[in-house]
Amino acid sequence: MQSVRSLTGVVVSAGLMMKTVKVRVARRIWDSHIRKHYIKPENLLVHDPRASLIAGDIVTISPGWRRSKWVHHVVTSIVTPFGKPISERPPVPTLEELEKAREEKRARKLERKEARHSSSGETSADEAFDQPQGAKQAPSKSQKTTRIDLDTEQAKPIIAGNESGSDDLLRSV
Repeated sequence: MQSVRSLTGVVVSAGLMMKTVKVRVARRIWDSHIRKHYIKPENLLVHDPRASLIAGDIVTISPGWRRSKWVHHVVTSIVTPFGKPISERPPVPTLEELEKAREEKRARKLERKEARHSSSGETSADEAFDQPQGAKQAPSKSQKTTRIDLDTEQAKPIIAGNESGSDDLLRSV
């Protein structure tokens, strides 16, 4: 995964969220009325996989894959530590290590899904990914499908292409 850009900021809050820190980054905003750029600080939630940051550290972050609803960046390096030296902290993983860990986690998830589907007799994971969510399989030829009319409570066979009536229920017999 190649980083498009990197940002430098100060860790404002650390240790309050699991593997997440708040970093303040300076943004330049153009004010068209006074025709001047000014700096507007922006707080970003950043993924810190090994909890190696302390409030006050100056760090480099880069946009990564989305971790949660608000966490979209990952720590790349510690520029200037605050408090404990870097040698006494867990190392910050590189982007290649993070990508490798993500792929391994995804592979384990697919293996579990394959095992679950093969033991229950359902479709394989590849076939499940091909079908859109909520898609229903067509009934087999041996299965007779009938429609129950709610007004008369009588079962009527369904003719292919003639499935009108929103107040009726489908029942497979």
